[in-house]
Amino acid sequence: MQANVQSGPAIYGTSTDRVFTAIQASRCALLVIDMQNYFVDLQYPTAVADAAATVPAINRMADLLRNSGGCVIWIRTLSTMDDSRWSVFEDHILAPQAKSLRQALLHPDHHASQLVSNLDRQPQDLIVHKTRFSAIAPQSSNLLTVLQERNIETVLIAGTATNVCCESTAKDAAVANYKSIMIEDCLSAHTDAAHIYSLANFKGVFGDVLSVDQCAASLHKDRGSTNSRQVSTP
Repeated sequence: MQANVQSGPAIYGTSTDRVFTAIQASRCALLVIDMQNYFVDLQYPTAVADAAATVPAINRMADLLRNSGGCVIWIRTLSTMDDSRWSVFEDHILAPQAKSLRQALLHPDHHASQLVSNLDRQPQDLIVHKTRFSAIAPQSSNLLTVLQERNIETVLIAGTATNVCCESTAKDAAVANYKSIMIEDCLSAHTDAAHIYSLANFKGVFGDVLSVDQCAASLHKDRGSTNSRQVSTP
């Protein structure tokens, strides 16, 4: 889903401004967020209708970054039976039936929690598990540690939903002092309006919004460098 994104107030830039004109591949990570059956497969009521259509663009972006020396991180949302981890959301925002369904379907072993099968995952890619919308929120995941260990300075955000977990992670990355870029054709939301407004809110204030083609043109490969290796993350 692509959009003509207008940025925020003029003090933060204009719709045609590029915030980041060059991306050092060896210090860049593609964060692919929540491309799980729960959010993509239309047999589940939580699925985003446009999410499946972004898979080719996500695979292309992942391939481009790997071949340039960057790393790809697949991020899964998993449920926790420990209510104290996120009690406000689970006990006050979710209805009891929705809470039970979410906990069951996002169990690590359930089909719904698995990454969709047509994602081009490679052995050197990383997998991070999160429990909250943002993968960088406190107690959500070990993503910050993973990024720090690899000396990452730029994160590319892909996945679903644009305006929920993707925007939350992208904003938190920016606040944590990463160059944060949302890849518009690798993102999807439940409505076009939600997708467009999310990107418009992000651009210029928190980071940049680019297409796969724009990212490809901006990638700078360090000769002989690589930042992808297989690890096991909790």
